[in-house]
Amino acid sequence: MAASYISYDKTYSEVFEEMHDVNTGVARDNYVAVSQSLTSTTGSQTISFNPNDDYPYYRIYVSNSSNATYNITLTDANGTNQLVSSPVKLSPGHQSVLKNSTAASGVRYLTITSSDGSTLEGSVSIRIASNADELA
Repeated sequence: MAASYISYDKTYSEVFEEMHDVNTGVARDNYVAVSQSLTSTTGSQTISFNPNDDYPYYRIYVSNSSNATYNITLTDANGTNQLVSSPVKLSPGHQSVLKNSTAASGVRYLTITSSDGSTLEGSVSIRIASNADELA
């Protein structure tokens, strides 16, 4: 089963607007790094995001609207697991929230795979923040 890989290329001004208040230019404490639907027809979708020194904390929200259980994994650029228990299993019709408790830096890969290879249905939202308290 091949994984579907999605990456977003944004201009500097688009990233600046997401990370700063457009009226004051002051850096925001947190912002949505990813907000997208799960639609892969291959049964697997990988989404990358990039916590950094300024925004090292993240909260991942995954919604499963399908009839299949999802397996969720999170790895870094070296393929190292970033979850305490992996994969996280997400039942049909349910949601899951994953958060990191220690500062992270570098690209992360969130992979959602349906247990039966069926088309993914649902959504993913990833918010990153300058400190963990902002994601409570």
